[in-house]
Amino acid sequence: MIKFGTDGWRAIISDEFTFENVKKISSAIAAYLTNKGDKGKTVLFGYDARFLADKFAETAAQIFKDAGFDSMMVESDTPTPVVAWQILNKKAAGALMFTASHNPPEYCGIKFIPEYAGPANQGITKQIEAELAKNPLMPRCLACPPWREF
Repeated sequence: MIKFGTDGWRAIISDEFTFENVKKISSAIAAYLTNKGDKGKTVLFGYDARFLADKFAETAAQIFKDAGFDSMMVESDTPTPVVAWQILNKKAAGALMFTASHNPPEYCGIKFIPEYAGPANQGITKQIEAELAKNPLMPRCLACPPWREF
């Protein structure tokens, strides 16, 4: 089960930090923001120089776009405080920052930064985890054939 720790969720890339889990977490955060009444607002996406962080951010931005949010992503790796400041500057609903901060290079992480541009408090992360437990807005594979048991 994915649990948020101090200032987000972190895991080893390709072990637990996968595109599938990024989609699940992004969908849960989008559901949280939808429940909060922020659907249609702008959500920002940033990333650092970690392996595939830009691709993880693009995946999350697409999930938000599909969920009815305006998505804006940095054009290159950017420090977390710059992304946080832009939340206030652009009056965004929040941001997802793809970074593992001080953790070793094999890690990546997702920080959800709310509209006040600081770390998400425990109340917010609990709501996101509750949405995550429901597996909200998880995109289904439209091109996948149906399966049957033998």
